[in-house]
Amino acid sequence: MTASIAELADAIRKQLDKDESLAREASGDTVVGTPGHWTPAPDGDEWVASDYQGDVELLVALRPGLPRPPQVTSGYWGVVCEDGSDHSDAEGWGLRAQFRHAARQDPATTLARVGRLRTLVTRMLAEPHGLVDDGAGGYDCPRRGTSAACQCGRDERVRAYLALLLPETTET
Repeated sequence: MTASIAELADAIRKQLDKDESLAREASGDTVVGTPGHWTPAPDGDEWVASDYQGDVELLVALRPGLPRPPQVTSGYWGVVCEDGSDHSDAEGWGLRAQFRHAARQDPATTLARVGRLRTLVTRMLAEPHGLVDDGAGGYDCPRRGTSAACQCGRDERVRAYLALLLPETTET
């Protein structure tokens, strides 16, 4: 059975809620305010992967908007996780790619993406029904404002677009 538009939208909203919750749970090191009155940055942590003197690290900017120097050695940066193992073994280098990926999906990026997707879903659901050509000049889609079947293609389009936003499985 094909999911309804409302069911698809609900599934997307649940996934976005989970993404937002996980991003906020992973966040909290980046703070705003003044000394003694720090609060977590509402937009989430910014992470960067660093490879310095053989150590591969995933760093968090402790203050928003900090420059990202190529070799972070001091300043307002904290370590989320690191791997200081001997990288003479080729397999040891695998964490570089994993840390870069994690940095690309940092809480700030995830929260921004969740916000954009929520806006996209809202706009898709607000798409109006159009005119249907009946061969005699057209008429309004009978679905407009009623529970009649859509004939203008809007429901099929919206359902297809919403389905693209859902992973094959929403479990994590």
